[in-house]
Amino acid sequence: MEYFLYFYNIVLVLVYGLLMSLYFQLFLQGKKRLYLWTALLFFVYLADEIYYSSLEFLDTLPAFYQEYPSIKYVVYFAVGISMLICYRMILAYILSILPEKKEWGFLAFYSLYRLAAISLDLAPVSVPSWRLGVYLVFDLLPYVWFTILSFRHTARHDSRFSAVTYKIIRAASALWLFLCCCCVYQIYFLPELADREICAEIISVISVILAVRHLVYVSKNQKSAGAQSGFAEADLETLFAKQYKLTPREMEIFRYLMEGADNAEICEKAVISQSTTKTHIYNIFRKVDIKRRSQAAGKFLEFCREYTQGHPL
Repeated sequence: MEYFLYFYNIVLVLVYGLLMSLYFQLFLQGKKRLYLWTALLFFVYLADEIYYSSLEFLDTLPAFYQEYPSIKYVVYFAVGISMLICYRMILAYILSILPEKKEWGFLAFYSLYRLAAISLDLAPVSVPSWRLGVYLVFDLLPYVWFTILSFRHTARHDSRFSAVTYKIIRAASALWLFLCCCCVYQIYFLPELADREICAEIISVISVILAVRHLVYVSKNQKSAGAQSGFAEADLETLFAKQYKLTPREMEIFRYLMEGADNAEICEKAVISQSTTKTHIYNIFRKVDIKRRSQAAGKFLEFCREYTQGHPL
């Protein structure tokens, strides 16, 4: 059994390291923050796995942590909060819903709660038995919120997502619910394993499956984009503008929208006023039939894909 665990930990470390490097390379290529936050998430998984592997396989560390128990709790706290931030920011860039101030306030409050819980565990005082119920409620709150957020925004904006992205978001939503059930089981039936959160192990493995699925989808998109390299980008943009009846100025602004520029950047690059920019963007949204600027790049890519399928090289 010990050899199996040793092999299992080595495999996880290699997988986390590989996924972290792949997503970081994707970020360097496309500068999409979704890839950066996913790379950071797998970095946290990697650090977490190395830390707990050292506890299991290095005989000197358990005695060290028994002498200084606060170190173990500090690492556990840092890993838990880092994972929550990465999960939320990944959802933010998938759903195009950035966290509001009240969400960051809740995270700060949640961090204080976790610190208070650690202090109670370390303090030489008797803690009432009902504390498990309090721990359970607070530990579930972030994941319940992720579930609500995922289901609510996918239900409202189904048209914004591809079939694969939609499935990934739904799977992640179900994953939050599963994680809540794991927390309940662990707190009430496996309290002796509280220092190694079982649900964190489960969610990390399932996250690997979702990440691999996402990377396959990204790879297919890149191959599709490579198949379109026979067409000059300028020619495709001309055809796109002709189909949607965009003026040269509107097509210029549409390029900036695909690059993710905000109104101020568009004003500076196109040398036009704020009101003129808003008017052009409104006309572009109406002609191209999009509702958010984040859909601009997807709309152009969809046009390119349909054009190449109808006009094979």
